[in-house]
Amino acid sequence: SLFHGGRGLLTEKWAHRLSPRLRTFLAGMCASTAAFFETKRIRRDLAVFALARAAHSMFLSTQKRSPMLQGLPHGDTFVFSLATAQIMWSYAVRRDLLPDEYFKFILRCGPITSDMLFEVQRRSENGLEALSAAWFNHDCGSIPLKIANTFTHTAKTVVPVYMVVYGAPSIAFHPMRVLRSPVSSVVRVVSNALRSATMLSTLCGSFMAMVFAHRLWLKPAREPRLAYWIIGFFSGLAVMLEPKKRRAELALFAFPRMMDSLFHALLPSRLAGRHRAAFRVGNGSEVGVFAICSAVVLSHYRHEPDCVTGWLNTTLKHLLADTAWDKDMREFNMRQVNQLHVDSNGGETPTTISSPRGSC
Repeated sequence: SLFHGGRGLLTEKWAHRLSPRLRTFLAGMCASTAAFFETKRIRRDLAVFALARAAHSMFLSTQKRSPMLQGLPHGDTFVFSLATAQIMWSYAVRRDLLPDEYFKFILRCGPITSDMLFEVQRRSENGLEALSAAWFNHDCGSIPLKIANTFTHTAKTVVPVYMVVYGAPSIAFHPMRVLRSPVSSVVRVVSNALRSATMLSTLCGSFMAMVFAHRLWLKPAREPRLAYWIIGFFSGLAVMLEPKKRRAELALFAFPRMMDSLFHALLPSRLAGRHRAAFRVGNGSEVGVFAICSAVVLSHYRHEPDCVTGWLNTTLKHLLADTAWDKDMREFNMRQVNQLHVDSNGGETPTTISSPRGSC
């Protein structure tokens, strides 16, 4: 409502002074101030996710104009692996770098239990003797069995989650399609959920397998820290099990978590307390970041819709569907353009000009 209202006001008052893209940008900024009603934790998450989406939209827009950027076939896989490396390193060594809810989700379906993580973090922080492979599988007694248990435990945990992730959008955005062909819709949701669960289970299982390989073959004297980052990077290659469009979505989901964790990891510990306020622009600065990034995304959606991909494109398509006011304004703009052609042609019949999407 704020987006449509703000864009309508800007069009009525400054239609001749502002370009359509700038009007959309300013309307998006106005609409995004609604984030003030959320808690600070949610505002921060919204800001980092909007930042990633804005960067992706600008990259796709630039890629269309620059042939040099069109030869990156597995860029999404590389970004996801980098993000997985930082997230899994934080999970194993610095749990304070991850939000509590996100850490609990990884802990619930991850390869290492909370007791093991506590001991790993204690030894890595103090430079104590490295834990042996036998210690990691003391509850199973067999390394292959431990890896298999990790795989099955993760699959059982995330299958219901992915059923909701894939099922809810189908019901919300395409209810008639579900009613017309319920069997095929259910099969599609189940197959997608099983594929994504297999990917995440493979990621966790390979992470555990590489931890065992590192302990058995390299036999580190002290509890390592960098090893968890490297292991996380290679385990992130499990995303290749997903189709390319899904890989891009997963990369855009994991990338903001990586940047948030990396920022706080690089922040000196002496600034972690009261001095961290020096890095803040002001109270509610995350709303400003969210507003600018959301405005960038909305501007691309209205004028370059192919630069906004995945579920975000589908969501915006339903939330920002053209209203009757949009159609009236398009007709009004077309009449203005045609009148200008009449005046310039000395009263001749105007040439019909098709209006591009989002001209309002």
